[in-house]
Amino acid sequence: MTQTIWKVRELEIRQEADACREACKHCKVGDVMQHIHHEKWLEILTEPIEKRIAFILANKTPPEQAERLRRLRPFNREKAEADWKKAEADWRKAYADWKKAEADWKKAEADWKKAYADWKKAEADLKKADADWKKACADWKKACAGLGKACADWKKAYADLDKADADWKKAVHSPQMLALHAQVCGCPWGKTHDIFGKKVL
Repeated sequence: MTQTIWKVRELEIRQEADACREACKHCKVGDVMQHIHHEKWLEILTEPIEKRIAFILANKTPPEQAERLRRLRPFNREKAEADWKKAEADWRKAYADWKKAEADWKKAEADWKKAYADWKKAEADLKKADADWKKACADWKKACAGLGKACADWKKAYADLDKADADWKKAVHSPQMLALHAQVCGCPWGKTHDIFGKKVL
C-alpha cells in the first residue's frame, strides 16, 4: 500500500515538474514570478528557473514538492495595479542609486586608505621631507571629506531603497492585489499564510 502511494506521489511530482517547466519556459532572470518561495507571492527571479525547480526536487520533502511546483508560475504584469508597477520602478531606481553610492563609497574608502598610508610614510620621513608630509596630510583631509560625502549619499540611497521596498510590499499586500492573487492563483497565500495555509511570521 505504501509503495502504491509513493508511486502515485512520484507520478504527480513528475507531472507538476513538467507543467512548471512548460509554464515557465520563457521566464528569464529579472522576471516577476509567483511563489518562488512558499511564504511569498511575488518575487523577482534571480537565477534560471530550472535551477529553482531542481532545488525543489532535490531539497524539499516529497509531500511538498508537487504543491511548490504547481504554484511556481510567471506573473502577468499587465494585470497588476498601477501603484504596484510604480513601486517596482521606484525600488529598481533606488536599488541602482544605492549600488552607485556604494561603489562611490568604496572608491572614496580606497582613496582614504591610500592617502592615510601616504600620510604615515610621510610622517616617518618627516625630518627628511617635511613638505611631503604636509602634502599627504592635505590629501588625507580631502579624502576624509570625500568619504564623508559618499557615506552620506550611501545612507540616503539605502533609506530610499528601504522606503521603496516597504512601498513594494505594501502594494503587493493591498486589497486589490490580494484579490488579484485569489483570482489568478487561488492558493491560501496572503498577509499571514503561505501557500500551504500555514501561518507565517
